Amino acid sequence: MNRSEKAAKIGAAALVCAAWTAGCASTANVRGPRSAAELRGIAANAPANEPDPMEVGGARDGSLQAYVEQALSSSSAIEAARRRYEGALAQSRASGRLPSPELIVAFYALPVQTRVGAQRVRVGARQRLPWPGTLSTQVDGELAQAEIAARTLEKVTLDVVAEVSHRWWNVWRSRALQSIHREHQTLVLTLSETVRTRISVGQAHVGEAALIDARRARLEDVQQRLVSEERIHRAALDATLAHLNPEDAPTNAFRDEELALATPDETLDELIAHSHSRPSLEAFVAAGRLAHAEAEHAIVMGRPSFLVGVDWIATTARDEDVPQNGQDALIVTAGVTLPIWQRPGDAAQAASLREDAAELERDALSREIEAAVAQAYHQVMDSARRADLLATTLLPQALTAYESSLSQYVVGDAPLANLVLALEAILEIRLDQRREEALHGMAWVALERAVGRRVARRFIERESPRGARAPSAATPAAVSTSERDESEDTQSAPGDTP
Repeated sequence: MNRSEKAAKIGAAALVCAAWTAGCASTANVRGPRSAAELRGIAANAPANEPDPMEVGGARDGSLQAYVEQALSSSSAIEAARRRYEGALAQSRASGRLPSPELIVAFYALPVQTRVGAQRVRVGARQRLPWPGTLSTQVDGELAQAEIAARTLEKVTLDVVAEVSHRWWNVWRSRALQSIHREHQTLVLTLSETVRTRISVGQAHVGEAALIDARRARLEDVQQRLVSEERIHRAALDATLAHLNPEDAPTNAFRDEELALATPDETLDELIAHSHSRPSLEAFVAAGRLAHAEAEHAIVMGRPSFLVGVDWIATTARDEDVPQNGQDALIVTAGVTLPIWQRPGDAAQAASLREDAAELERDALSREIEAAVAQAYHQVMDSARRADLLATTLLPQALTAYESSLSQYVVGDAPLANLVLALEAILEIRLDQRREEALHGMAWVALERAVGRRVARRFIERESPRGARAPSAATPAAVSTSERDESEDTQSAPGDTP
Protein backbone atom coordinates (compact mmCIF):
# COMPACT_ATOMS: atom_id res chain seq x y z
CA MET A 1 0.00 0.00 0.00
CA ASN A 2 1.52 3.31 -1.07
CA ARG A 3 1.42 6.51 0.96
CA SER A 4 -1.42 8.08 -1.04
CA GLU A 5 -3.65 5.13 -0.31
CA LYS A 6 -2.84 5.38 3.37
CA ALA A 7 -3.60 9.11 3.42
CA ALA A 8 -6.90 8.49 1.64
CA LYS A 9 -8.02 5.97 4.23
CA ILE A 10 -6.98 8.18 7.11
CA GLY A 11 -8.84 11.11 5.51
CA ALA A 12 -11.93 8.98 5.09
CA ALA A 13 -11.84 8.11 8.77
CA ALA A 14 -11.58 11.82 9.65
CA LEU A 15 -14.58 12.59 7.44
CA VAL A 16 -16.58 9.92 9.25
CA CYS A 17 -15.78 11.56 12.60
CA ALA A 18 -16.71 15.01 11.25
CA ALA A 19 -19.99 13.75 9.88
CA TRP A 20 -20.75 12.04 13.18
CA THR A 21 -20.09 15.29 15.04
CA ALA A 22 -22.38 17.23 12.71
CA GLY A 23 -25.11 14.68 13.22
CA CYS A 24 -24.81 15.08 16.99
CA ALA A 25 -24.86 18.91 16.94
CA SER A 26 -27.64 20.87 18.62
CA THR A 27 -29.76 23.43 16.80
CA ALA A 28 -30.91 25.25 19.97
CA ASN A 29 -29.92 28.85 20.69
CA VAL A 30 -30.08 31.35 23.55
CA ARG A 31 -32.12 34.55 23.65
CA GLY A 32 -29.75 36.99 25.24
CA PRO A 33 -30.78 39.28 28.11
CA ARG A 34 -32.57 42.50 27.29
CA SER A 35 -30.54 45.62 27.86
CA ALA A 36 -31.08 47.91 30.82
CA ALA A 37 -32.59 50.48 28.46
CA GLU A 38 -35.26 47.97 27.39
CA LEU A 39 -36.00 47.01 30.98
CA ARG A 40 -35.93 50.61 32.22
CA GLY A 41 -39.19 52.39 32.95
CA ILE A 42 -40.01 51.53 36.55
CA ALA A 43 -38.38 54.83 37.45
CA ALA A 44 -41.24 56.78 35.90
CA ASN A 45 -43.85 58.97 37.62
CA ALA A 46 -41.37 61.51 38.94
CA PRO A 47 -42.51 64.99 39.99
CA ALA A 48 -44.06 66.94 37.14
CA ASN A 49 -41.73 69.00 34.93
CA GLU A 50 -38.69 67.18 36.27
CA PRO A 51 -36.18 66.74 33.42
CA ASP A 52 -35.24 63.25 32.39
CA PRO A 53 -31.42 62.96 32.58
CA MET A 54 -31.51 60.56 29.65
CA GLU A 55 -33.00 63.33 27.52
CA VAL A 56 -31.03 66.33 28.76
CA GLY A 57 -27.74 64.48 29.21
CA GLY A 58 -27.49 65.08 32.94
CA ALA A 59 -26.55 62.42 35.45
CA ARG A 60 -26.39 64.30 38.75
CA ASP A 61 -29.69 66.14 38.94
CA GLY A 62 -30.90 64.08 41.90
CA SER A 63 -34.01 62.90 40.08
CA LEU A 64 -35.39 59.41 40.34
CA GLN A 65 -34.18 58.64 36.83
CA ALA A 66 -30.66 59.80 37.71
CA TYR A 67 -30.52 57.48 40.71
CA VAL A 68 -31.80 54.58 38.64
CA GLU A 69 -29.23 55.15 35.91
CA GLN A 70 -26.43 55.41 38.45
CA ALA A 71 -27.57 52.20 40.14
CA LEU A 72 -27.82 50.35 36.82
CA SER A 73 -24.28 51.35 35.91
CA SER A 74 -22.75 50.62 39.31
CA SER A 75 -24.71 47.71 40.80
CA SER A 76 -22.51 44.81 41.87
CA ALA A 77 -25.53 42.49 41.79
CA ILE A 78 -26.17 43.29 38.11
CA GLU A 79 -22.52 42.89 37.23
CA ALA A 80 -22.35 39.53 39.05
CA ALA A 81 -25.45 38.30 37.19
CA ARG A 82 -23.92 39.46 33.91
CA ARG A 83 -20.70 37.56 34.63
CA ARG A 84 -22.69 34.42 35.39
CA TYR A 85 -24.53 34.76 32.09
CA GLU A 86 -21.32 35.27 30.13
CA GLY A 87 -19.77 32.29 31.92
CA ALA A 88 -22.76 30.08 31.11
CA LEU A 89 -22.65 31.19 27.48
CA ALA A 90 -18.94 30.40 27.27
CA GLN A 91 -19.60 27.01 28.84
CA SER A 92 -22.24 26.26 26.21
CA ARG A 93 -19.72 26.99 23.47
CA ALA A 94 -17.24 24.63 25.09
CA SER A 95 -19.72 21.73 25.24
CA GLY A 96 -20.88 19.38 22.51
CA ARG A 97 -17.37 18.36 21.45
CA LEU A 98 -16.15 14.89 20.64
CA PRO A 99 -13.80 13.32 23.17
CA SER A 100 -10.18 14.13 22.50
CA PRO A 101 -8.51 11.62 20.14
CA GLU A 102 -5.60 9.51 21.31
CA LEU A 103 -2.29 9.29 19.45
CA ILE A 104 -0.03 6.34 20.22
CA VAL A 105 3.60 5.89 19.14
CA ALA A 106 5.27 2.59 20.02
CA PHE A 107 8.83 1.37 19.41
CA TYR A 108 9.45 -2.34 19.46
CA ALA A 109 12.41 -3.07 21.75
CA LEU A 110 12.60 -6.45 20.08
CA PRO A 111 11.55 -6.04 16.45
CA VAL A 112 8.88 -8.40 15.23
CA GLN A 113 10.25 -10.45 12.37
CA THR A 114 7.77 -11.06 9.59
CA ARG A 115 7.99 -12.50 6.09
CA VAL A 116 8.18 -9.01 4.58
CA GLY A 117 10.58 -7.55 7.12
CA ALA A 118 11.13 -6.47 10.69
CA GLN A 119 8.44 -4.28 12.38
CA ARG A 120 10.09 -1.65 14.55
CA VAL A 121 7.61 1.30 14.93
CA ARG A 122 3.83 1.49 15.37
CA VAL A 123 1.83 4.72 15.15
CA GLY A 124 -1.85 4.62 16.05
CA ALA A 125 -4.82 6.94 16.57
CA ARG A 126 -8.06 6.33 18.48
CA GLN A 127 -11.32 8.24 18.53
CA ARG A 128 -14.36 7.54 20.69
CA LEU A 129 -17.76 8.32 19.15
CA PRO A 130 -20.72 8.76 21.50
CA TRP A 131 -24.20 7.56 20.64
CA PRO A 132 -26.04 9.98 18.32
CA GLY A 133 -27.81 12.60 20.44
CA THR A 134 -25.31 12.56 23.30
CA LEU A 135 -23.57 15.76 22.26
CA SER A 136 -26.75 17.57 21.25
CA THR A 137 -28.47 16.88 24.58
CA GLN A 138 -25.36 18.07 26.40
CA VAL A 139 -25.37 21.31 24.40
CA ASP A 140 -29.12 21.74 24.99
CA GLY A 141 -28.53 21.51 28.72
CA GLU A 142 -25.73 24.10 28.66
CA LEU A 143 -27.81 26.45 26.50
CA ALA A 144 -30.69 26.11 28.96
CA GLN A 145 -28.28 27.07 31.75
CA ALA A 146 -27.29 30.15 29.74
CA GLU A 147 -30.98 30.95 29.19
CA ILE A 148 -31.60 30.77 32.95
CA ALA A 149 -28.64 33.07 33.54
CA ALA A 150 -29.96 35.56 30.96
CA ARG A 151 -33.41 35.66 32.54
CA THR A 152 -31.81 35.96 35.99
CA LEU A 153 -29.83 38.96 34.77
CA GLU A 154 -33.06 40.60 33.60
CA LYS A 155 -34.75 39.84 36.92
CA VAL A 156 -31.86 41.30 38.92
CA THR A 157 -31.94 44.44 36.77
CA LEU A 158 -35.66 44.89 37.40
CA ASP A 159 -35.17 44.27 41.12
CA VAL A 160 -32.41 46.88 41.36
CA VAL A 161 -34.53 49.47 39.53
CA ALA A 162 -37.52 48.74 41.75
CA GLU A 163 -35.48 48.81 44.96
CA VAL A 164 -33.80 52.11 44.11
CA SER A 165 -37.15 53.62 43.10
CA HIS A 166 -38.85 52.49 46.29
CA ARG A 167 -36.08 53.96 48.45
CA TRP A 168 -36.14 57.21 46.47
CA TRP A 169 -39.87 57.57 47.11
CA ASN A 170 -39.30 57.04 50.83
CA VAL A 171 -36.87 59.95 50.86
CA TRP A 172 -39.21 62.05 48.73
CA ARG A 173 -42.09 61.44 51.15
CA SER A 174 -39.99 62.42 54.18
CA ARG A 175 -38.85 65.63 52.51
CA ALA A 176 -42.36 66.48 51.32
CA LEU A 177 -43.79 66.07 54.82
CA GLN A 178 -40.96 68.18 56.25
CA SER A 179 -41.74 70.93 53.77
CA ILE A 180 -45.39 70.99 54.82
CA HIS A 181 -44.51 70.99 58.51
CA ARG A 182 -42.09 73.89 58.02
CA GLU A 183 -44.78 75.91 56.30
CA HIS A 184 -47.25 75.03 59.04
CA GLN A 185 -44.76 75.99 61.74
CA THR A 186 -44.40 79.39 60.09
CA LEU A 187 -48.16 79.72 60.01
CA VAL A 188 -48.56 78.77 63.68
CA LEU A 189 -45.78 81.19 64.63
CA THR A 190 -47.60 84.00 62.85
CA LEU A 191 -50.84 83.00 64.53
CA SER A 192 -49.07 83.00 67.91
CA GLU A 193 -47.92 86.56 67.34
CA THR A 194 -51.46 87.56 66.37
CA VAL A 195 -52.88 86.01 69.55
CA ARG A 196 -50.28 87.74 71.75
CA THR A 197 -51.13 91.06 70.11
CA ARG A 198 -54.80 90.48 70.92
CA ILE A 199 -53.86 89.58 74.51
CA SER A 200 -52.01 92.87 74.89
CA VAL A 201 -55.19 94.79 73.98
CA GLY A 202 -57.45 92.60 76.08
CA GLN A 203 -59.15 90.77 73.19
CA ALA A 204 -57.76 87.32 74.10
CA HIS A 205 -56.61 85.49 77.19
CA VAL A 206 -53.34 83.79 78.09
CA GLY A 207 -54.77 80.29 77.67
CA GLU A 208 -55.07 80.84 73.95
CA ALA A 209 -51.35 81.62 73.70
CA ALA A 210 -50.55 78.49 75.72
CA LEU A 211 -52.64 76.43 73.30
CA ILE A 212 -50.72 77.79 70.31
CA ASP A 213 -47.35 77.28 72.04
CA ALA A 214 -48.21 73.64 72.79
CA ARG A 215 -49.08 73.14 69.15
CA ARG A 216 -45.77 74.68 68.08
CA ALA A 217 -43.83 72.32 70.36
CA ARG A 218 -45.70 69.38 68.92
CA LEU A 219 -44.89 70.44 65.36
CA GLU A 220 -41.21 70.84 66.21
CA ASP A 221 -41.12 67.33 67.66
CA VAL A 222 -42.75 65.86 64.55
CA GLN A 223 -40.33 67.81 62.37
CA GLN A 224 -37.33 66.32 64.19
CA ARG A 225 -38.80 62.86 63.79
CA LEU A 226 -39.20 63.43 60.04
CA VAL A 227 -35.59 64.62 59.81
CA SER A 228 -34.42 61.39 61.46
CA GLU A 229 -36.69 59.37 59.20
CA GLU A 230 -35.23 61.07 56.14
CA ARG A 231 -31.68 60.25 57.28
CA ILE A 232 -32.62 56.60 57.64
CA HIS A 233 -34.20 56.45 54.19
CA ARG A 234 -31.36 58.45 52.67
CA ALA A 235 -28.79 56.03 54.08
CA ALA A 236 -30.68 53.15 52.44
CA LEU A 237 -30.83 55.05 49.14
CA ASP A 238 -27.14 55.94 49.22
CA ALA A 239 -26.31 52.29 49.85
CA THR A 240 -27.33 51.57 46.26
CA LEU A 241 -24.43 53.79 45.15
CA ALA A 242 -22.07 52.78 47.96
CA HIS A 243 -18.95 52.18 45.90
CA LEU A 244 -19.23 55.37 43.84
CA ASN A 245 -17.22 58.45 44.63
CA PRO A 246 -19.36 61.03 46.49
CA GLU A 247 -18.95 63.53 43.66
CA ASP A 248 -20.40 61.00 41.20
CA ALA A 249 -23.67 60.55 43.10
CA PRO A 250 -26.79 62.55 42.19
CA THR A 251 -26.77 65.66 44.34
CA ASN A 252 -29.59 68.05 43.53
CA ALA A 253 -32.04 69.35 46.12
CA PHE A 254 -35.54 68.06 46.64
CA ARG A 255 -38.17 69.96 44.68
CA ASP A 256 -41.61 70.31 46.23
CA GLU A 257 -43.72 70.03 43.09
CA GLU A 258 -47.03 68.55 42.12
CA LEU A 259 -46.84 64.96 40.95
CA ALA A 260 -48.21 63.80 37.64
CA LEU A 261 -50.89 61.35 38.68
CA ALA A 262 -51.61 58.64 36.14
CA THR A 263 -53.63 55.47 35.71
CA PRO A 264 -52.66 52.48 33.56
CA ASP A 265 -53.57 52.80 29.91
CA GLU A 266 -54.09 49.03 29.82
CA THR A 267 -56.71 46.86 31.42
CA LEU A 268 -55.95 44.61 34.36
CA ASP A 269 -56.42 41.51 32.20
CA GLU A 270 -53.93 42.83 29.64
CA LEU A 271 -51.36 43.53 32.35
CA ILE A 272 -51.81 40.08 33.85
CA ALA A 273 -51.35 38.53 30.41
CA HIS A 274 -48.11 40.49 29.91
CA SER A 275 -46.84 39.43 33.32
CA HIS A 276 -46.68 35.83 32.10
CA SER A 277 -43.57 36.77 30.13
CA ARG A 278 -41.82 38.16 33.19
CA PRO A 279 -38.13 37.09 33.38
CA SER A 280 -38.60 35.14 36.62
CA LEU A 281 -41.29 33.01 34.95
CA GLU A 282 -39.24 32.52 31.79
CA ALA A 283 -36.37 31.33 33.99
CA PHE A 284 -38.56 28.47 35.20
CA VAL A 285 -39.38 27.61 31.57
CA ALA A 286 -35.66 27.43 30.86
CA ALA A 287 -35.21 25.32 34.00
CA GLY A 288 -37.77 22.90 32.61
CA ARG A 289 -35.85 22.69 29.33
CA LEU A 290 -32.67 22.06 31.29
CA ALA A 291 -34.24 19.18 33.18
CA HIS A 292 -35.68 17.77 29.93
CA ALA A 293 -32.25 17.92 28.28
CA GLU A 294 -30.71 16.20 31.33
CA ALA A 295 -33.30 13.44 31.11
CA GLU A 296 -32.59 12.85 27.41
CA HIS A 297 -28.85 12.98 28.07
CA ALA A 298 -29.18 10.37 30.81
CA ILE A 299 -31.03 8.08 28.39
CA VAL A 300 -28.45 8.33 25.59
CA MET A 301 -25.62 7.91 28.07
CA GLY A 302 -27.07 4.47 28.78
CA ARG A 303 -26.56 3.46 25.16
CA PRO A 304 -23.36 2.12 23.60
CA SER A 305 -20.53 4.35 22.43
CA PHE A 306 -18.14 3.44 19.66
CA LEU A 307 -14.40 3.37 19.16
CA VAL A 308 -12.61 3.68 15.83
CA GLY A 309 -8.91 3.68 15.25
CA VAL A 310 -6.10 3.17 12.79
CA ASP A 311 -2.57 1.79 13.30
CA TRP A 312 0.37 2.09 10.98
CA ILE A 313 3.32 -0.25 11.45
CA ALA A 314 6.59 0.59 9.75
CA THR A 315 8.31 -2.45 8.29
CA THR A 316 12.02 -2.66 7.39
CA ALA A 317 12.64 -4.50 4.11
CA ARG A 318 14.49 -7.80 4.21
CA ASP A 319 17.69 -8.45 2.29
CA GLU A 320 15.98 -11.30 0.47
CA ASP A 321 13.85 -10.75 -2.56
CA VAL A 322 10.35 -11.71 -1.39
CA PRO A 323 6.91 -10.54 -2.55
CA GLN A 324 5.76 -7.31 -0.85
CA ASN A 325 9.14 -6.97 0.78
CA GLY A 326 9.18 -4.02 3.29
CA GLN A 327 5.46 -3.28 2.93
CA ASP A 328 4.05 -1.35 5.94
CA ALA A 329 1.02 -2.64 7.80
CA LEU A 330 -2.19 -0.56 8.19
CA ILE A 331 -4.75 -1.77 10.73
CA VAL A 332 -8.24 -0.29 11.08
CA THR A 333 -9.97 -1.03 14.39
CA ALA A 334 -13.56 -0.62 15.58
CA GLY A 335 -15.06 -1.29 18.98
CA VAL A 336 -18.11 -0.66 21.11
CA THR A 337 -18.55 0.21 24.78
CA LEU A 338 -21.33 -1.71 26.49
CA PRO A 339 -22.79 0.23 29.46
CA ILE A 340 -24.10 -2.89 31.14
CA TRP A 341 -23.32 -1.60 34.66
CA GLN A 342 -25.11 1.72 34.23
CA ARG A 343 -28.67 2.57 35.36
CA PRO A 344 -29.74 5.41 33.05
CA GLY A 345 -33.39 5.01 33.96
CA ASP A 346 -32.87 6.33 37.49
CA ALA A 347 -30.99 9.43 36.28
CA ALA A 348 -33.64 10.07 33.63
CA GLN A 349 -36.41 9.73 36.18
CA ALA A 350 -34.68 12.19 38.53
CA ALA A 351 -34.33 14.72 35.71
CA SER A 352 -37.96 14.22 34.69
CA LEU A 353 -39.07 14.91 38.26
CA ARG A 354 -37.03 18.12 38.27
CA GLU A 355 -38.78 19.14 35.05
CA ASP A 356 -42.18 18.57 36.67
CA ALA A 357 -41.07 20.51 39.75
CA ALA A 358 -39.97 23.47 37.60
CA GLU A 359 -43.38 23.53 35.90
CA LEU A 360 -45.20 23.44 39.24
CA GLU A 361 -42.99 26.20 40.67
CA ARG A 362 -43.67 28.31 37.61
CA ASP A 363 -47.43 27.85 38.05
CA ALA A 364 -47.21 28.84 41.72
CA LEU A 365 -45.09 31.91 40.94
CA SER A 366 -47.43 32.84 38.10
CA ARG A 367 -50.38 32.95 40.48
CA GLU A 368 -48.40 35.07 42.94
CA ILE A 369 -47.43 37.49 40.18
CA GLU A 370 -51.03 37.74 38.99
CA ALA A 371 -52.05 38.63 42.54
CA ALA A 372 -49.21 41.18 42.80
CA VAL A 373 -50.27 42.78 39.51
CA ALA A 374 -53.88 43.03 40.68
CA GLN A 375 -52.89 44.48 44.06
CA ALA A 376 -50.56 47.07 42.54
CA TYR A 377 -53.09 47.94 39.85
CA HIS A 378 -55.83 48.69 42.39
CA GLN A 379 -53.39 50.58 44.59
CA VAL A 380 -52.39 52.78 41.65
CA MET A 381 -56.02 53.50 40.85
CA ASP A 382 -57.03 54.20 44.47
CA SER A 383 -53.99 56.34 45.31
CA ALA A 384 -54.57 58.44 42.19
CA ARG A 385 -58.20 58.90 43.17
CA ARG A 386 -57.40 59.84 46.75
CA ALA A 387 -54.54 62.19 45.88
CA ASP A 388 -56.71 63.98 43.34
CA LEU A 389 -59.65 64.17 45.78
CA LEU A 390 -57.48 65.59 48.54
CA ALA A 391 -55.92 68.21 46.26
CA THR A 392 -58.98 69.35 44.33
CA THR A 393 -61.87 68.87 46.75
CA LEU A 394 -61.00 68.34 50.39
CA LEU A 395 -58.19 70.88 50.62
CA PRO A 396 -60.23 73.77 49.12
CA GLN A 397 -63.07 72.92 51.50
CA ALA A 398 -60.69 72.99 54.46
CA LEU A 399 -59.28 76.31 53.31
CA THR A 400 -62.76 77.80 53.07
CA ALA A 401 -63.54 76.61 56.60
CA TYR A 402 -60.24 78.08 57.86
CA GLU A 403 -60.85 81.46 56.23
CA SER A 404 -64.33 81.60 57.71
CA SER A 405 -63.01 80.71 61.17
CA LEU A 406 -60.23 83.25 60.87
CA SER A 407 -62.63 86.04 59.91
CA GLN A 408 -64.93 85.20 62.79
CA TYR A 409 -62.03 84.98 65.25
CA VAL A 410 -60.69 88.37 64.20
CA VAL A 411 -64.02 90.03 64.99
CA GLY A 412 -64.51 87.95 68.15
CA ASP A 413 -67.42 85.85 66.91
CA ALA A 414 -65.60 82.49 67.17
CA PRO A 415 -63.19 80.98 69.72
CA LEU A 416 -59.57 80.18 68.92
CA ALA A 417 -60.36 76.47 69.14
CA ASN A 418 -62.33 76.66 65.90
CA LEU A 419 -59.36 78.23 64.16
CA VAL A 420 -56.97 75.61 65.53
CA LEU A 421 -59.24 72.79 64.40
CA ALA A 422 -59.41 74.30 60.92
CA LEU A 423 -55.61 74.51 60.83
CA GLU A 424 -55.35 70.88 61.98
CA ALA A 425 -57.69 69.83 59.16
CA ILE A 426 -55.59 71.66 56.56
CA LEU A 427 -52.37 70.12 57.89
CA GLU A 428 -53.75 66.58 57.90
CA ILE A 429 -55.18 66.95 54.39
CA ARG A 430 -51.92 68.29 52.99
CA LEU A 431 -49.93 65.54 54.72
CA ASP A 432 -52.34 62.90 53.47
CA GLN A 433 -52.07 64.32 49.97
CA ARG A 434 -48.28 63.97 49.97
CA ARG A 435 -48.47 60.50 51.49
CA GLU A 436 -50.90 59.43 48.79
CA GLU A 437 -48.71 60.90 46.07
CA ALA A 438 -45.71 59.01 47.41
CA LEU A 439 -47.85 55.88 47.70
CA HIS A 440 -48.93 56.45 44.11
CA GLY A 441 -45.30 56.51 42.97
CA MET A 442 -44.51 53.36 44.95
CA ALA A 443 -47.61 51.64 43.55
CA TRP A 444 -46.37 52.32 40.02
CA VAL A 445 -43.01 50.84 40.98
CA ALA A 446 -44.74 47.71 42.30
CA LEU A 447 -46.99 47.44 39.23
CA GLU A 448 -44.20 47.66 36.67
CA ARG A 449 -42.05 45.32 38.74
CA ALA A 450 -44.87 42.76 38.78
CA VAL A 451 -45.59 43.13 35.06
CA GLY A 452 -41.89 43.06 34.21
CA ARG A 453 -41.92 46.00 31.80
CA ARG A 454 -42.98 49.62 31.44
CA VAL A 455 -46.73 50.19 31.56
CA ALA A 456 -48.39 52.82 29.37
CA ARG A 457 -49.94 55.67 31.37
CA ARG A 458 -52.98 57.87 31.07
CA PHE A 459 -52.21 61.08 32.96
CA ILE A 460 -54.85 62.82 35.02
CA GLU A 461 -55.32 66.53 34.39
CA ARG A 462 -55.11 68.24 37.76
CA GLU A 463 -56.11 71.75 38.63
CA SER A 464 -53.82 73.63 40.97
CA PRO A 465 -56.02 74.92 43.80
CA ARG A 466 -54.85 77.74 45.98
CA GLY A 467 -54.20 75.16 48.69
CA ALA A 468 -50.90 74.25 47.11
CA ARG A 469 -49.36 76.32 49.92
CA ALA A 470 -50.40 76.75 53.50
CA PRO A 471 -52.76 79.65 54.24
CA SER A 472 -51.56 82.70 56.10
CA ALA A 473 -52.76 83.65 59.55
CA ALA A 474 -52.56 87.31 58.59
CA THR A 475 -54.01 87.03 55.07
CA PRO A 476 -56.80 84.44 54.74
CA ALA A 477 -56.39 83.91 51.01
CA ALA A 478 -52.86 82.54 50.82
CA VAL A 479 -49.35 82.93 52.08
CA SER A 480 -47.71 86.20 51.13
CA THR A 481 -45.01 86.43 48.50
CA SER A 482 -42.28 87.14 51.04
CA GLU A 483 -43.35 84.18 53.22
CA ARG A 484 -43.46 81.88 50.19
CA ASP A 485 -39.95 82.90 49.13
CA GLU A 486 -38.64 82.46 52.67
CA SER A 487 -40.23 79.01 52.90
CA GLU A 488 -38.62 77.95 49.64
CA ASP A 489 -35.23 79.28 50.69
CA THR A 490 -35.30 77.40 54.01
CA GLN A 491 -36.78 74.26 52.55
CA SER A 492 -33.49 72.55 51.78
CA ALA A 493 -29.95 73.20 50.72
CA PRO A 494 -28.82 71.92 47.31
CA GLY A 495 -26.77 68.80 47.45
CA ASP A 496 -28.23 67.05 50.48
CA THR A 497 -31.35 65.40 49.13
CA PRO A 498 -32.62 63.74 45.96
